[in-house]
Amino acid sequence: MILSSLPPPTVPPAVLVHGIDGLRAALAAAADLGRPLTVLSFPGAAGSAGASWFHALVCMGSADYPDVPVTAVLDCGGQPGHALAALRVGVRHLLLADSVPAWTRVRAIAETAGGTLYGFAGPVFDPRFFRDPVRGCREWLAVNP
Repeated sequence: MILSSLPPPTVPPAVLVHGIDGLRAALAAAADLGRPLTVLSFPGAAGSAGASWFHALVCMGSADYPDVPVTAVLDCGGQPGHALAALRVGVRHLLLADSVPAWTRVRAIAETAGGTLYGFAGPVFDPRFFRDPVRGCREWLAVNP
């Protein structure tokens, strides 16, 4: 199978995280519902906060909720170098704009490293502006598989 013939995958429905509070809210909601969770970093986080920050954030949150399976996707914007750096620090789920000329090559590298490269974000919920972010996440996750 030729990688270039495969369409870029889309990130499954995810909760957008900007920091540990949002991640913990999403994890608490997923734990309440007894379901796995997909989280997506804020746009371009790989270039501003960095892959190491995101990896540490997810490890810290997952330690608080070890029974919740988490797929943590780092947004690399349009920067393939940020995606490759993220793979080196252990981030295995990456979002890279599908319009990047090197997208297919980065996808092959990610898959060789046991990772997944997404080309598009799917539905995303941002709990930052909710008075009760756990409740907001719970309600959103209940209707977004």
